[in-house]
Amino acid sequence: MWIFSGPLTRQITNRVFLYKRTQLFKQLFCTAPSNPIIPDDVKYPIANKKLKDYLDNLIATQANLKHKNGPLLNRLLQRYEYRLSIVDQYNELAREMVNESNKEIVAMATEEKQNFVDTLLEIDVDLVDEVIALNENEPNVSSLMLEVQCGVGGQEAMLFARELFTMYENYVKFRKWDYKVLEQANTEMGGIRSGSMVVQECDAYEILKNEAGVHRVQRVPKTERSGRMHTSTAVVTVIPCEDDIKIKLNSNDIRVETKRASGPGGQNVNKSESAVRIVHIPTGIAIECQEDRTQMKNRQIAMQKLHNKLYQMEFTKQLSSKENLRKSQVGLRTRNEKLRTYNYAQNRITDHRVSGTAGTAHNLDEFLTGTDDFDDFVEKLKKNLTRQKLNDILDEDM
Repeated sequence: MWIFSGPLTRQITNRVFLYKRTQLFKQLFCTAPSNPIIPDDVKYPIANKKLKDYLDNLIATQANLKHKNGPLLNRLLQRYEYRLSIVDQYNELAREMVNESNKEIVAMATEEKQNFVDTLLEIDVDLVDEVIALNENEPNVSSLMLEVQCGVGGQEAMLFARELFTMYENYVKFRKWDYKVLEQANTEMGGIRSGSMVVQECDAYEILKNEAGVHRVQRVPKTERSGRMHTSTAVVTVIPCEDDIKIKLNSNDIRVETKRASGPGGQNVNKSESAVRIVHIPTGIAIECQEDRTQMKNRQIAMQKLHNKLYQMEFTKQLSSKENLRKSQVGLRTRNEKLRTYNYAQNRITDHRVSGTAGTAHNLDEFLTGTDDFDDFVEKLKKNLTRQKLNDILDEDM
């Protein structure tokens, strides 16, 4: 008995019923096989027999299985059982059509079979993601902190850290994610010792977590007179944050002091009290600002810096339980610890986790803008790493 649904399948059912006598005759006397060959992309999820065996085993043992992530396991099994039902429908339709000669019925059946295949492809993407999530047990986070720190290489490492931080900030803007820069420790030559930002978006961590690690740059620095190639590093950490952080600044907790600006700055220096110093009494944090010519603007800037500082402190408290994750991402920051290499002489980016052309691109300038080229690379990298993770899970289960 068929279990098709939808107007197209009902048409097929009615037409086949009219030809039932002919169908029966052909099935009885024709030499064609009664069980046609089913393509692997239909028979096995993502054409992977290991994955089918893994999921079949989950179904067989679910009665005795008490998994720490029960809801996710139940959703995975329900999706897989739905897949099995669609495969059954596909097989039934294929068997019924094996000896069919009516072109109109064959055309409708072919279209319906393709609908089944398209549905299976969508299910398989979810199955892979859920199998990985089930084994990794990562939190479903809505925000993260991304931090870039200079590694080895002196000023060149600081300049490279600036370029990476700008690239990630541009990418966050490109994806239209909400974010806030917490800190940028600038250097006199235009680099940064470190920079951090909070990104608030549900799928941001799933994408950016693959950026964590040691990034290596190979190029001739602008300050190098002999034209010698230098190798420097920067470290990217991506830490999930599970809770929303709200900072309230009460006027009773703040003391505002003004003074005359000092240092280079033109005619306004030392003539008006435009510089502002804000002290947060509960924490003792003091923020000074004399970036603008007016006291009001400097006060606004100082308040924003204080807000960011308090946000970062609260964020850091939440990360105390994730310190091992941070340490594993930072490593020793040495040149031989490399997640990705940026080679300027060859205009090449190489991600060392993916072999062959899948982990290589030759568009360095466009890549560092953090827009389309970077997004394409990140998506391609994610697919390859997902495939590797799945293979590791299936191999462990064997």
